[in-house]
Amino acid sequence: MSNITKRNIVGYNLSVPDVKIIQYGYDRGFSNWNFPYRNSPFWYLYWNDTPGAVIRCNDTTLPLTPNIIVLIPPHTTFSTENYQEFDQFYIHFNAGPPFDRLANEILVFPAECGSFFIPQLRNWFSDERLVKLRLYSVVYEMLLSIPHARFMDKSAKTIDSRIQKAIDLISKNFDANPNNEVIARAVGMSVNNYIRRFKQEIGLSPQRYCMNRRLDRARNLLLNTENSIDEIAAKTAFANRYHFSKAFKNFFKISPSTFRKENLLNYPPDAP
Repeated sequence: MSNITKRNIVGYNLSVPDVKIIQYGYDRGFSNWNFPYRNSPFWYLYWNDTPGAVIRCNDTTLPLTPNIIVLIPPHTTFSTENYQEFDQFYIHFNAGPPFDRLANEILVFPAECGSFFIPQLRNWFSDERLVKLRLYSVVYEMLLSIPHARFMDKSAKTIDSRIQKAIDLISKNFDANPNNEVIARAVGMSVNNYIRRFKQEIGLSPQRYCMNRRLDRARNLLLNTENSIDEIAAKTAFANRYHFSKAFKNFFKISPSTFRKENLLNYPPDAP
C-alpha cells in the first residue's frame, strides 16, 4: 500500500498583492532620454524594443537591448542616456514587502523571462479591457523572477523611516517645494542631521533630490499633458516660466518647448 497521503490545499478570499502601477507607456522613436542622477521612491521596469539607450549605475554602463528586461528598485540612483532614437516599454510601480528588502542595484533578466508578454506587447493597447490585467501580470511575473538570494535578510535595515517620511512629504508637495527646515521639523530631526542622513540613505542631497524629482515631473507633464509651459512651471514650484525653462535646460541640455516638440509620442489609451 502506498504511504503517500493525499492532502487538499484550499484557500479563500485571497487579498490583493501590495503592488500598484503608477504609470506605464510604450514610447516610439524617443529622442531625448538624457537624465543624470535619477532617483525615485518607486520601481522602474524597462524593456527596449530597439537599441539606442544606456543606463549608468555605480560605474557600470548597461546598454538596453531587446535581449534584456531591467528592474530598478526604489531609491536607486542611476543616469540614463541615448545615442539614437529608440522604442521602449516601461512601467513605474510600487511593491510592498518583501520587495522592500532588495539592495539598491539594477536587476537584469533575459528577455525570455518576458516571453509571455513581449511578443504581444505591440497589440495590447488596442484592447482596453485587458490592458490593466496584462500590465499587472507583467509586474507580478517579473517580481517573482527575482532570485531569492537577492533578498536581504529580514533583520537587514531598510531605509530610515524618517527619511522615508521626508520623501513622502516631498512627493506630495511638489507644488509647494518645502525647504529643508520645514521637512526636518516635520520628521523630527535637526536640519544638519536631516541633510547628512538623507545623503547617506539616498546618495543625493535633499536639494538635489527634490530638484531632480520636480524636473522629472515637469518632463512627464510635457510629454503626457497639454499643460502650457507656464502651468507646468507652477505645478512644479518654479516662480515663473523663465526660472523653470532655465532650470530645465541646465539639467536636460534642451529647452522645455524643444523637448516637447521633439518627443510628441503616441501614448496608449488611459495612460496617466
